[in-house]
Parts: sequence; C-alpha cells; structure tokens
Amino acid sequence: MFNFHSSQTKTVIKKNRTLVEELKEGASFAFKVCMCPVGRSQLLMCGGQHRAPVQDERCGFLKVPIIQKVINTMWFANKNDKGIKHHARFKPFPLPALALVLTGVSVVLHARDGLTSHLRLSAA
Repeated sequence: MFNFHSSQTKTVIKKNRTLVEELKEGASFAFKVCMCPVGRSQLLMCGGQHRAPVQDERCGFLKVPIIQKVINTMWFANKNDKGIKHHARFKPFPLPALALVLTGVSVVLHARDGLTSHLRLSAA
C-alpha cells in the first residue's frame, strides 16, 4: 500500500527503510499526500524559473487506504463481524478502535524497518 518493494538487494532494502522512516516521522502514514493548489504565489522560484508546486506538510488525515482496509477487515468483513452486528456502536467509529488501527499500522511499520526480529500479529 505504501509502495514497498520485495527484494533482498541492498538498494531495495535501503529504499524500503527510508520509506518506513518517512512514514513513521510524525505519523505520516496516517495522512494522504496532497499538493498545494497551483497559484503564482505558491510556485517556487529557481533561477528566475517557476518550479512545480511544493507538497503540503500534512493533509487528508485518516484518508489513506490502509486505514479503511484494516477497519473493513477487522470489523466489517462479513455479516457476523462486530461492525455489522452492532452497527450502532460504530456510528461514529469509536476512537479507541481507531487508536488500535493506527497503533497496528505503526507496529507493522516498525517491524518493516528490519529492527524488529520477530513479530506475530493476529486478528484473534
């Protein structure tokens, strides 16, 4: 989901670790990548030339697909899941459940950077 690559080459491992560090920085994994609206005042000048617009620091909180995918998998995958059976309790979506999702994504990212040797996660 975050454009990780599968390979054991040193180059790919380095790129994946860099990506993990960027995603972990300030919980960036929970934000959608957005671009500034293009306008004269928002374009950078480089040697008298206009360059491309810069990225906003952060926007689109909780709009990344991984969050919705985890929520759907954990609580709404089939008719017997808690999100379906107890739908009233999921409107609005409970903050503790959201914290659990964000923590889970963060833990997986920490494991992905290669610093965690053993990680076992289960929905049970």
